[in-house]
Amino acid sequence: MILVKMRPIFVLLFVVFSGSVSAKETRMSKIDRSLRSRRNVDVSNKYTQLTINTLRVHLNNEDLYFCNSDPYSGVQCPEEMVCVDWHQICDGEQTCGIQYKSQCIDRTIASYGKVDKRMCDGDENERWCVWKKMAPKRCGQDYFISGDKKAKRRRIRSMNFPDNYYNDRFCFWRIRVPEGDRISVFFRQFNTELNYDYVSVGNGEKYDNDAETVVYKHSGENLPKPKSFTSTGNVMWLTFKSDDWDSRKGFVIDFFNTRVKEAKVVGENAFKNTERISCGNTEVVEIGFRETVIVESPNFPKFYSSNMDCIWKYRVGNGRHISINFIEFSTEDNHDDINIGDGIDPRRTANLLKSFSGGKAPTNIVSKSNQVWMKFETNAAINRKGFQIQVKEKYYSECGGQLTVPDGKSIVVTSQNFPENYEPSSECLWQFVHSQERQITFKILDFETEENYDQFTLGDGFEPDENMTNTFIETHSGELPTPNVYTTSGSEGWMLFTSDDVKQMAGFIIEVYDKKHYDELFPSEDGNSEASISFVSSSVDEDLAG
Repeated sequence: MILVKMRPIFVLLFVVFSGSVSAKETRMSKIDRSLRSRRNVDVSNKYTQLTINTLRVHLNNEDLYFCNSDPYSGVQCPEEMVCVDWHQICDGEQTCGIQYKSQCIDRTIASYGKVDKRMCDGDENERWCVWKKMAPKRCGQDYFISGDKKAKRRRIRSMNFPDNYYNDRFCFWRIRVPEGDRISVFFRQFNTELNYDYVSVGNGEKYDNDAETVVYKHSGENLPKPKSFTSTGNVMWLTFKSDDWDSRKGFVIDFFNTRVKEAKVVGENAFKNTERISCGNTEVVEIGFRETVIVESPNFPKFYSSNMDCIWKYRVGNGRHISINFIEFSTEDNHDDINIGDGIDPRRTANLLKSFSGGKAPTNIVSKSNQVWMKFETNAAINRKGFQIQVKEKYYSECGGQLTVPDGKSIVVTSQNFPENYEPSSECLWQFVHSQERQITFKILDFETEENYDQFTLGDGFEPDENMTNTFIETHSGELPTPNVYTTSGSEGWMLFTSDDVKQMAGFIIEVYDKKHYDELFPSEDGNSEASISFVSSSVDEDLAG
């Protein structure tokens, strides 16, 4: 009976015990997952950059800065040419302000009547201790290769090698040898996601993307060429950047002191020694009336090639402007740039309008003249999809406005959305003034409105008078009017367009000239300009009749 009674107790104890173990295992698994997730996160590039930016704000609020602008190296001591490493902060031994500590303490006595060391403890201050905990975790480290028997070589592998490296990482290493020695580099294995996860190697202390210091910037499944080379100095840097997507096995790279191993190739700048590929159009391309030109990077929508110099040149009629609209855009950020400028000579950098690179489509551009050039340059490394750009003549297509006709030039005005259908229920008034108080000539190039309903009026002076007596065209609809050229009596003119809400059509396009410029462009056989209607006021008619 005792055994019978004890069995349920035993079973109950077992259930309770096993349940507690299960709960413990569950808690531990949650903790373990949390730790694993945190380990992955705290070295990710996005997390690291967020940490750096947050820490920078804290330091700058105290007029403090990263040592040599490097967030991994520590903090610049205030008002001293001394840096304190992160591991030196709050280590029990003060570095910053130690020479002035006694003077600082004396000032606290004078100010507060007692000693307050908190104002004078420099990098041992409790605020600095908090910042130390926020210090970014670096992927990679610095190495010194002395060249003796115990330090012949340093082998650097991508994280997690030979398994796939982690996504969203930025790692950097510095390799140093004694003064006077050089560094030999040998790539043993290499496999990264082409054009996205890349290794850069360069000469000098500071890793950057300056073409003067970079030897390689490489990605893909093949070893770089050459796979071995020698540095120009005694310090080199190596960086690796991966994105959020696919990963590969990574790389193995050996660094030697040249006293131990000599590479056959000197590490010269690959960006300088590679033959460039020309593309684009060398001659100026004329963009015709209502014509749209599509400009694409080579191979679009596939990736463009490395080492390319592409130039395109375009022109529209005198006095007009060019609209450049980006449909798609993706280039290597800060390296593969497209520059756009006025004129037809890309060497005249003073005429540069904009320079773009990266993955975001730029805003549209309007030239300042009737000519524009575009220059696309790619480096020896990472490629992208490129771009597709729409180039066409720029019209003024707002619903009305006050416009100035430039001296010796013209402007082009259209109905809204031209050559697409104009807006319903519109009432648009355009007013024109010549910049030099000369006559203005209107030339109607194309015209299509709903007949009898959507009406166009053209007149002399700055605005319609009360009885609409100052008009060339009182009301017109349907097709192109005849004649289609009109000249003001003075330096002002106006246009009015009204539409109903029933049917919309393409509208109109009108070029508005400085009359002198128009006469030069369109001379007739007798030496005058083409026939046009000039406005004559009723008061002049009465004077002639008298």
